[in-house]
Amino acid sequence: MELRQLGFILLVTTASLSAQTPARAPLPAVDEIIARHIQATGGRAAWEKLSTQTRTGVALPDSSNLPLESASLASGEWTFTIRMPNGRTLKHGFDGARGWEERGRVSRIERDAILDETLIHDPFWPLRMKEHFPAMSLKGIERNGESEVYVIEATPAEGRARTLFFDVRDGLLVRAGKTMYADYRDAGGVKVPFL
Repeated sequence: MELRQLGFILLVTTASLSAQTPARAPLPAVDEIIARHIQATGGRAAWEKLSTQTRTGVALPDSSNLPLESASLASGEWTFTIRMPNGRTLKHGFDGARGWEERGRVSRIERDAILDETLIHDPFWPLRMKEHFPAMSLKGIERNGESEVYVIEATPAEGRARTLFFDVRDGLLVRAGKTMYADYRDAGGVKVPFL
């Protein structure tokens, strides 16, 4: 008699818990998530009207506001310059085939490292996401502070995979690998992260 009551109680408890859990809509395809990000930042047509984007600002390593300049071409080439307090400049760039760094002399940056730099310095890269990451798979949804994000594992043709996080609510890319994106604002008809 006691076993039947216990079994009955367990069944009722399980039934009441599952009845309270709302059904979640099916997850979108990776291509839909990417398309939604591009649309949220102005749409492919608005991006394709641009040939160059330049940015100025400050870098904040060790709390010193170092002036920086960055220029990107829609074709994927970019340069990034930081002006040091002693008058020297540090430059990084990508010419479409090779990454380079200039600190007194020019040296080559490895392909995997240049991809990390591209995620920071090239605002056009989401348009070429499949070129950068030919293999992508949706891993699910996670919490990100007050919001939820789609989590995509993105693997380049060579080098290590990065994880991409897209806000479920507004579609914007909030993180790629170690690079975080915030404060999206209009710049020339498209939205780009100012942080």
